[in-house]
Amino acid sequence: MRKLLFAFALVLSMFLLASCLEVESWWYVDAEGNVLTTVEVKPGDFVGDDEFSGYMQVIGFSVPLAFEVAEVTDSTVRESYSTKPVKTYKIKEPVHISSIEGATFTHDDDGVIKFTLVIPKVFAEKPSEPDEVVFTLHVLLPKEIDLANTTFISGNEATWKVTNEMLFKGTTLKAYTVE
Repeated sequence: MRKLLFAFALVLSMFLLASCLEVESWWYVDAEGNVLTTVEVKPGDFVGDDEFSGYMQVIGFSVPLAFEVAEVTDSTVRESYSTKPVKTYKIKEPVHISSIEGATFTHDDDGVIKFTLVIPKVFAEKPSEPDEVVFTLHVLLPKEIDLANTTFISGNEATWKVTNEMLFKGTTLKAYTVE
């Protein structure tokens, strides 16, 4: 339960700082529906290293469990003509998908695995920049993905770029594997 609270608090903190940070999350789902999560955070285009460091301290204060249930690493990534700091949170132990609010994972009789994640309406007012990406979610399933409501599918991975508009309206992410 503490892991789930951490994940929720971390994602909430990321939403609050989304315009300043780039947030990317990977869910590794095994055949039993256990999920290992990795979240990568780096500064947005107009955020300097000092400001990024400050934001990471805010997240540390607002999500103190991060250092208890996640392995935290610092690195850098080269983008265009600059190097950006990256902070990665990797959950140490898997949680079952049934403990993640809005997520389902089922096996059909024909062997198809169905994954869904309901993202509720978060914003009360229409966003001024509806197409701005708030975070990117990669879901890796135990079998090749046949169909998903995203155009970013590669093997067993589906990737969604969740926008302000999706958070204003609410959305359901779906991915189905081959038989």
